[in-house]
Amino acid sequence: MSQALHSAVQDIEETKKTESEESVYEQKLECQLCNIKVTSSRILERHLEGKKHRVREAKNGREFFCEVCDVRANSEIQLEIHLKSSRHKGNMLKKEATEFASLSSGTIGIWLIIFCLLCIFLNLLILITNS
Repeated sequence: MSQALHSAVQDIEETKKTESEESVYEQKLECQLCNIKVTSSRILERHLEGKKHRVREAKNGREFFCEVCDVRANSEIQLEIHLKSSRHKGNMLKKEATEFASLSSGTIGIWLIIFCLLCIFLNLLILITNS
């Protein structure tokens, strides 16, 4: 093979190597669960075996949240602990009191008062007629 032809073939081979190396760097592997991108399968394997990934995997898309207290928990156990806490119980009492107050202050409250007065009147009427 002539020197010029050999040199041209070598240039083409080097160009292919460079392009394939660049495509390896451009091709990023990713973990969609943790939203990370890595450059090698070895790094991805290490990530998948890591603690943070395993914790996210254990959650499996579940979210542990208390709407009453606006509290997020990392696990079901932590949420259960929160639900038994005095803070949560206090917030529940406040919520129930607020709901009761809104019922008694609205139109439903007025109808309840009228109904109570009607019952009292009917009970008095029954007592008077039976005596």
